[in-house]
Amino acid sequence: MKTVAIEVKNTDDIIVYAPEYLTKLKSAISNYTAREIQNYISWRYIMDMVSSLSSDYKDTRNNFRKVLYGTTSDAAIWRRCANYVNGAMGNAVGRLYVQEAFAGKSKHVVEEMIKQIRQVFIKTLDELSWMDAETKQKAEEKAVAIKERIGYPDEILTNTEKLNQEYKGLTYKEEEYFENLVENLRFAQKERLKKLKEKVDKDEWITGAAVVNAFYSPSRNQIVFPAGILQPPFFSASQPKFLNFGGIGMVIGHEITHGFDDNGRNFNAEGDLIDWWSQESANNFKSQSQCMIYQYGNFTWDLASEQNLSGINTLGENIADNGGIRQAYRAYKS
Repeated sequence: MKTVAIEVKNTDDIIVYAPEYLTKLKSAISNYTAREIQNYISWRYIMDMVSSLSSDYKDTRNNFRKVLYGTTSDAAIWRRCANYVNGAMGNAVGRLYVQEAFAGKSKHVVEEMIKQIRQVFIKTLDELSWMDAETKQKAEEKAVAIKERIGYPDEILTNTEKLNQEYKGLTYKEEEYFENLVENLRFAQKERLKKLKEKVDKDEWITGAAVVNAFYSPSRNQIVFPAGILQPPFFSASQPKFLNFGGIGMVIGHEITHGFDDNGRNFNAEGDLIDWWSQESANNFKSQSQCMIYQYGNFTWDLASEQNLSGINTLGENIADNGGIRQAYRAYKS
């Protein structure tokens, strides 16, 4: 913490998201010496970075992954480089991407779709026989409070000075690729640590614009649809309504539902980690979840030697998928 001049005191409150994991970790590491733990951490770092070294290292890694995972090849170098730069400098790449490939009218169309699908979700709440009236009311308040981020933050186009300031601390050397990666890691970690004592900016975007994905942030109660996913086949302002609802519509419903899955339901409308469920409704949610855990836990995949899915590990995504499809279809039909 000295690198960012921040002191963490013994009296500071720390939110622990995975107490069970830390309890088991404490028990596990007691079986190893400090030297063994240091070696393990060093090896994990090497394994993470080896794909950025020369061919001899990458070929050895690929052979290892082929035995372990069945993977036979890496993505093309240009694709890996593009993905890396996008991940490291999301707003800079996002600006270029939006200027080149994102139609402004798309925002309005997606806003209207979110409005329709949110209304369907709220109507669906009224149909739940296992949730009591008080919890339904709070769930509706949370659904209404969900903030949407569509396409890109306006400032990446309008505020060049702020964009330059964001990357001011980065220094690259043209002939030192690996060293540049390490510099990126240092820079990103320092930027994260600087935020430790700052008030959370709940309006901040959690991803760059040139990303083909969508997100729900429970601590912000925010859904995000970057410009990268607002493209065919997921979405186009000029393509038929049924394609948009079957594509990005399902994704919108999926992300809204994440606010009420086994993780998202633990956060309130303001994004605070507060239990707002009645005991009866919480118990009923867990009981309903068991049906889905059982259903997905009994799916097998022939290409994986008939191995079963983990219904527990995939519960949040399965809840969101089911909710997303249902809401998108109902919104399309309405």
